[in-house]
Amino acid sequence: MESQGSSPPTINVQVKFAGRTIPVEVPAAATTAELKRLLQPLTNVLPRGQRLICKGTNPQTRTSCAELADSLL
Repeated sequence: MESQGSSPPTINVQVKFAGRTIPVEVPAAATTAELKRLLQPLTNVLPRGQRLICKGTNPQTRTSCAELADSLL
């Protein structure tokens, strides 16, 4: 889940969009808002039009990806 070395820890996220799964690597400290910005060029959907769902809930914009990953354990 986290990468080795001196770089900041990252999280691998599997995003389902339009019938396909898109693998995305994000910094653990990134917020869901930052994740949406990373997804825009991959999905061609503006962040305000994206809806993230994690375990049936819609996480808050300021929730970090690390907090989401911890909730999945």
